[in-house]
Amino acid sequence: MNNSIQSVLVTGTAFVVGLLAGGATGLLLAPHSGSHTRRQLRGLTEGISEHASRMAEEVTEAGSHARRQLRDLGEGIGEHASRVAAEATEAVNEVIEYGKCLTR
Repeated sequence: MNNSIQSVLVTGTAFVVGLLAGGATGLLLAPHSGSHTRRQLRGLTEGISEHASRMAEEVTEAGSHARRQLRDLGEGIGEHASRVAAEATEAVNEVIEYGKCLTR
């Protein structure tokens, strides 16, 4: 038999044996009955679900807030850029007029 196939078989067998041993140990050493454990797990999953929902709401709210801030910042930058462009145009026009005065 090929070494790689033998390695896969040994690994698979070890996994299955470990899985069975762990399951048996869990059943023998379980501190509560199955129904009690299922109730605990159900409560745990509900708690996790509620927590995940709250986190999703907070992330959505934070994203909306960040989007609003970026939009406002972009508008502010646009307004500032327009003012700078207008001032630059005015300065260029003044230089042109000054140059015309010098050439007369």
